[in-house]
Amino acid sequence: MLKMLISLFNLIFILLISSLKCLNKEFIPRADYIQPWFCEYWTQEQWESHIEKMISAGYNELIIQSSIDIKKTAIEIFYDSVFFKLEAKKRNLELHDFSTMYDKIFQAIKKIGKPFYISMGLTNFYEWNSRCISDPEFYTIIMNFEKNCIREILSSNLFKLNREYISSFYSSYEMYDFYLQDDYENGEWYISDKEKAWANYFTEIIEYMDNLSNDDSNKIPLFFSPYHSDYYHPSNETEYRIWRNFFSIAKFREIDAVAPQDHFGFKDADYTEEDGKICKEHLIAIKTACEKYSKAKFWINNEIFTKNYVTASIDRVKKQIEINEELKPKKVISFSFSHYGVGKEPFYTQYTNYVK
Repeated sequence: MLKMLISLFNLIFILLISSLKCLNKEFIPRADYIQPWFCEYWTQEQWESHIEKMISAGYNELIIQSSIDIKKTAIEIFYDSVFFKLEAKKRNLELHDFSTMYDKIFQAIKKIGKPFYISMGLTNFYEWNSRCISDPEFYTIIMNFEKNCIREILSSNLFKLNREYISSFYSSYEMYDFYLQDDYENGEWYISDKEKAWANYFTEIIEYMDNLSNDDSNKIPLFFSPYHSDYYHPSNETEYRIWRNFFSIAKFREIDAVAPQDHFGFKDADYTEEDGKICKEHLIAIKTACEKYSKAKFWINNEIFTKNYVTASIDRVKKQIEINEELKPKKVISFSFSHYGVGKEPFYTQYTNYVK
């Protein structure tokens, strides 16, 4: 009788263990966004503390969402920009100079002494979501801002230091230096000629970056992260058509990436099967179009906040990671562990224990 009980216990134990799904760390977020307004006054010590906490949670990259913020009454610079200092004067705007921010970040990373990489967002223009890129005058203004931001960063010491530091740890590392910051909301631009206008916009920036590079082995990658508005609900067929049209025109390279936000940020803190279905289908539509009509890599951007702009539950985030594993993106990033994870208890401890 005792042997039968032991055998039964062993069988139950084996079945229980086999039913537990191990975390595939390939599909947890490794890069995370931070918005400059959140950290523009940080000291080097604050950066050190923040980056250490990110590393403990499995992150090795930080995406600064924008390097230049152009507001209605001011221009904020986060690197030493000659062009945008002159632009502020020309447009009679205040200049808010935070140009030591990147220096503080790099000094913090160097002091920590662990592999960590910074991706730099380009310009953030306050009118971006309220005006159409198909307006030729507006297009020219924005393009001029983006190109000058790219040109200055590429010629700066911070660009060189960033690459040299991560290369001291890895013989080969996929460095995504530039994030095209402007939000691409489907309710804003997924309409008729806007698809073409956006595609041409990306193509022009990529061609400009290629012309700045010395040779094919020195091309600079670009990535962007469109979000799915809760105020616009296309069918799966329409969503696929939108992205098919876009990717068919935009001349993305194999080194570029598209990282759609997974749409969970417009949901509740807890996971529901219906939310999971909607968000997964949204990602599948973009992934299918990307893989069929573009050379760009497909990533996923996990939104770890809620429709009320608070931190999601750990159980919901686990489900988002399960969807990552199912769709198998080339990389996973998040928005935003810096804002909604670090310092948010008990979520931070729950998450770090989960990914260890």
